[in-house]
Amino acid sequence: SSSVAVMPGNGYAVRSSYNYGNIRTNNYARLYVDSYMTSTSGGIMGATVKYQSPFVLPFVLSETEIAFDAKAGSREITYTGSTCSLESAPEWCSVRLNSEGSSLTVSVTENFSASEYTGEIVLSNESGEATLKVTQAASPSPLFADGRGTVDDPFGITAPEHLDSVRVVADRGYVFSLDNDIDLSDYLSPQGNGWMPIGSPSEPFNGTFLGHMHTISGLWIDRSSTNYLGLFGYSYNNSSIVGIRLVLDEKGIVSTGNYVGGICGLSYGNITRCSVQGAISGADYVGGIAGGLSYISQCYTEGEITGDNYVGGVCPYISTVRDCYSTATVQAGTNGRAYTIGSDVAYCYFAGKVEGQRVYYPTDNYCYYDAETTGDEGGLPTSEMFRQATYVNWDFINVWQIDEGRSYPTLRCFDK
Repeated sequence: SSSVAVMPGNGYAVRSSYNYGNIRTNNYARLYVDSYMTSTSGGIMGATVKYQSPFVLPFVLSETEIAFDAKAGSREITYTGSTCSLESAPEWCSVRLNSEGSSLTVSVTENFSASEYTGEIVLSNESGEATLKVTQAASPSPLFADGRGTVDDPFGITAPEHLDSVRVVADRGYVFSLDNDIDLSDYLSPQGNGWMPIGSPSEPFNGTFLGHMHTISGLWIDRSSTNYLGLFGYSYNNSSIVGIRLVLDEKGIVSTGNYVGGICGLSYGNITRCSVQGAISGADYVGGIAGGLSYISQCYTEGEITGDNYVGGVCPYISTVRDCYSTATVQAGTNGRAYTIGSDVAYCYFAGKVEGQRVYYPTDNYCYYDAETTGDEGGLPTSEMFRQATYVNWDFINVWQIDEGRSYPTLRCFDK
């Protein structure tokens, strides 16, 4: 009879009891209708009945949809029935099942992008699943084109103002993706001091910047006596800067301060597959890629790099440099140290010009330099630098390539 609990999902509680010594134990189960069986004419022929033990009540959410604005926030959702487990949730949401077993808390981080986000949270227990739809509004003043700043959904950078916004959240460990070339020529006011570097000692860049081998052009800086200058000013241990082609404006980067570089002034992190073209000048610790304290690989520099002391084609101070080269002019002041590449160097070459009271050429760890461009007889003639056989133990399959007899080696990553 329809008046009895035989609608699908409904049924009867069943109790079985037994004594074990002086202890009485009750077990509860349920007997319920799962679905009806119908005939070809549409009549009900019977029902599929299921038995469930232990007893698990279906859970019912107090809400099936929740919406957040662009700010970070949390919402608590209650439910009735037996305890549930989390099956899935959008990456940009966090879900906490509260210990009392009757509610869950949904939290979202701030949406810095111009995109609205929609997803589903799926919960389940032995009786079935429930779905909670979650929406977060787009930012009314977006910093980035899209993304949540994660590995799977990085903040998208498609315009100068997006690149400029990286510094707003530089120290939060986000992931950024440069999705096209950026020209800063019209973005930087000619009456100002040029680009403000991303990251400082008080708020260092602590994220991952993926350049995807796109070009940032038109960057210039003129900030006298200011330390930590470059596209990035100061980056921390966990930072990673990958795949940027930086072409400086003819004004270049100019300072009388310390730690000046094309990609980063002072970097404690990793810089990989980056190039810098243009003029860079500072006082101490001036480098084509970074001013100091960095692990650098598969990078190159062109242009003019000038400073008083610790001046390098790639990175002059406490740096680990692998698979890099420079054709820049490197010039240190009176009694200054000029590093053609850097301090701890392997699988690198230098084919530019160098001036300084103390010049450090790359000669160990499979490194080479051109005697004709540098004017130092300890190097190799240009013709030898144009031969693959010169570069012992170099990886010409994955890292390097050479137009035999016509050019110096170049890095394969920059052909992409």
